[in-house]
Amino acid sequence: GLNIRCAPTAAHDKMVASGHMWALLAFVGICESLHFSVVIPKLDGDWGDYRPGNYGLDPLKLDTPARREAELKNGRLAMLAFSGVITQAALGHTAPYW
Repeated sequence: GLNIRCAPTAAHDKMVASGHMWALLAFVGICESLHFSVVIPKLDGDWGDYRPGNYGLDPLKLDTPARREAELKNGRLAMLAFSGVITQAALGHTAPYW
């Protein structure tokens, strides 16, 4: 198995010290700005056929109601798992957490 012997927040601290977190912030900021350019004009108007998260990118035509529901469930489970990892890291436990 994995044998990781470092502080859980060491990678984050290294990224902050090297300045690479600014690139991540810029990328996320650009993505959010593009998304806001779609959402903000619709706030007072009719949303029509707009579905949140649908960016029209489905080249393999895999979009079905069952896949959308599975994606929501997987995303929610991932958020719970990530919050558990972050909680353990904040409490000072070392990885791996099992």
